[in-house]
Formats: sequence, structure tokens, C-alpha cells
Amino acid sequence: MTENKWVPVSDASADVLVTHVPPKGIMDRMALGFHIGSEWVKDIMETMKPRLLLCGHVHEDPGYAVHGKTTVVNCSIGRKGKYTLVDVDRKNDKIEVNMVV
Repeated sequence: MTENKWVPVSDASADVLVTHVPPKGIMDRMALGFHIGSEWVKDIMETMKPRLLLCGHVHEDPGYAVHGKTTVVNCSIGRKGKYTLVDVDRKNDKIEVNMVV
């Protein structure tokens, strides 16, 4: 018999969740103004409630936003020499995001 190695999302937990696409409606706005994020990623984020969600994909909307207890960082700056630095201070329960553009 094969053991199931998948854990239902409702039973999973994480402090940091890394996805390619952002959650729907959060850091996912295209240049023409419409949102292309994932409902599935948003559902997982709202179920797991990670402290930090790192994503990319939408180069037009880099930055960060707080959704509930989750800091969502779209770090897709997309040019050489540009990056995002995330500092997690567990002792003081703080997350600092610096975009170097």
C-alpha cells in the first residue's frame, strides 16, 4: 500500500508560504488595472494564515500589503540589480520589507 504524503491544506501550517502567483486582489494588479492573482492561493493563505507570503509573477505591482495577519510581498521587481529584502524579527514579532529599485 502506498502512503499518502499529501497533507490537506486545512491541516497544514506555515510561517512562510512561497508561491509564484500572488493571491487574488492582493499585489496582483496589471498595468491595465485588472487583477490576475489566484483565488486558490488566496484560499490557501486565508486557511493557513502564514505570517509571510512571498510571491512574484506580476511585475507591474511590486511591493507589499498586509492582509489579516499575513504580510504579502510581491518581490517581482524584474530588473538586474533590483531586489527585495525581507527581515523577519521573531523576537519582536515584526516583518520589515525593503524594496531596492
